[in-house]
Amino acid sequence: SNAWAVGPSRSSSGNTLLLGNPHLAWGDLSTYYEIHLKAPGIELYGASQVGFPCLRFVFSDYLGFNQTVNTIDAMDIYRLTVDGDKYKFDGEWKPFEVSTRTFAVRQADGSLKNETLRVRKSVQGPVVYEKEGTTLAVRVAGLDRPFMMEQYWQMATARDFAGFKKAAARNQVPMYNVVYADRDGHIMYLFNGTVPKRKNPVPISVQVSNFEKNTARKSRKPMVKAVRNSLMTNAGTIT
Repeated sequence: SNAWAVGPSRSSSGNTLLLGNPHLAWGDLSTYYEIHLKAPGIELYGASQVGFPCLRFVFSDYLGFNQTVNTIDAMDIYRLTVDGDKYKFDGEWKPFEVSTRTFAVRQADGSLKNETLRVRKSVQGPVVYEKEGTTLAVRVAGLDRPFMMEQYWQMATARDFAGFKKAAARNQVPMYNVVYADRDGHIMYLFNGTVPKRKNPVPISVQVSNFEKNTARKSRKPMVKAVRNSLMTNAGTIT
């Protein structure tokens, strides 16, 4: 995806300009729909994924913002030593947290069939792969933060640049670049996201089978640091 924000001093009309161009497939999880949301004191226009209750690409009578995918190393994969419903951690065997989820899955004839998924969770995170004796668990920074939807709403309904920055600073949205523009002439690029505080970072090309105690244990807490680099401009002049 890509986006452009142009300050008033750089546009022929003297207005702030924002263009967003999401590069997404025409289907499946990338299905977006157009939204015009109007209520007392609120009028927003934009788009979001089907089933997503907040606008992700949006403009109001004051501001607009767009998002593109950024490149942050926010995920760690752990290879576990497993024995049945137990896994080894710090040299001891621990039981998985086991839960079940039931989903209504549409069949070829249009009917719905309930199917059950059994989920096993370790200290490091949920098990996402089990095949040929290999069991992998994953942990993604920021997914334990519960107010992503609220932050999107506050960003979209902000009435000034300070209000937008305050909403974005909550850091509840775990990734994505944000490109912003408003009618007062502010434009901003924000590299947004959260990444783990890794004590001993492991190169992405190295597969680690048994993590040391101090490495694995840090996953018990959602320790993250904000990645927030921004270029903020007023009337098109970078400050």
